[in-house]
Amino acid sequence: MNNSGYGTHLLPYFCNMSFIKNIGVFYVNANIHVALAASCMVLITGTVFDIAVFEASLFVGFSTVLAYNFIRFLKYKAAALRQDMRHWFERNRMKVCLLTFVCFFGVLFLSFFMKPIALLLLTPFVSIVVLYMTPVFPHGIVKKSLRNLPFVKIFSIGLTWSGACVLFPIFQSGRALDCSVWLYFVYQFLFVLLWTLPFDIRDMAQDKKGMKTIPQVLGIAMTKIMGISILLLLLFVSFLLFENALFLLFCIGHLFLSVALLFSKGKQTPFYASFWVESIPIGQYILFACMDL
Repeated sequence: MNNSGYGTHLLPYFCNMSFIKNIGVFYVNANIHVALAASCMVLITGTVFDIAVFEASLFVGFSTVLAYNFIRFLKYKAAALRQDMRHWFERNRMKVCLLTFVCFFGVLFLSFFMKPIALLLLTPFVSIVVLYMTPVFPHGIVKKSLRNLPFVKIFSIGLTWSGACVLFPIFQSGRALDCSVWLYFVYQFLFVLLWTLPFDIRDMAQDKKGMKTIPQVLGIAMTKIMGISILLLLLFVSFLLFENALFLLFCIGHLFLSVALLFSKGKQTPFYASFWVESIPIGQYILFACMDL
């Protein structure tokens, strides 16, 4: 039977810009893009320490989708989502749930290939994810989540990402935890902290004043000055940690991050932070792969 007419009939639909846009929006809003960034951070760790991390990168990627969509669901239940995101989530809830279940089974399957010590290491970081939106901390007559405690939000994110993207693959590979590993852990923590600043600048108006995010406390201008100062510190740490080719590639990553931070503002284009800023680790790893490091 000739199906060419049927295929020709469907072609305009798949080439429709609205269809392509919906795919792109789902890719970002369903946290696939940020999961890819997390996987790339693990792969960069593997490159830096010359260890095999492919399975660990998949595990972290699936776990990121699972964790971020779990937080998204809790924010939705707590009416803490931005209005545009709330509307999108309501329209795509079943698709997001399906993706999350697929990632759950991906994590379950890959866990059989992970060392028990590596999985045990993830316990405190999983706890941070759970406590991020769960109101358990006493605050007067009400309880607050980790996310709403003063000064805690950005540091909990930095600690979780650094643990998952540096310590977890190191434990999984069996490499010793020497000084260079801990120095890189601190480097990654500071990098993630700076990587998060454009999001905090974007969310200044929506975040509660009691959260005391860095932009809320310092203002946008001083936040950028602080960020660039820390980037200069990271440049020095990179010089100590990495050889010539790696140092150059990390410098390029610092350049991208500094540009992203300097151009951040309260009213951003919809995907400035959630796509372009989150693309920095992906771009870094592509450069690493092209250099065959």
